[in-house]
Amino acid sequence: MPKTSTPKRKPIVVQPRAREQVGLLAIGYLVSRGLAKAGSREPYND
Repeated sequence: MPKTSTPKRKPIVVQPRAREQVGLLAIGYLVSRGLAKAGSREPYND
């Protein structure tokens, strides 16, 4: 009986440009949340 081998999968490599865009999106989200909390009239105790 011949030995069957499973095909080897290549690791998923995220393109550097995509990683950069995700980072910028996260930073933009955090900044917008900070501005929204800073502009609120009621105190936010968290």
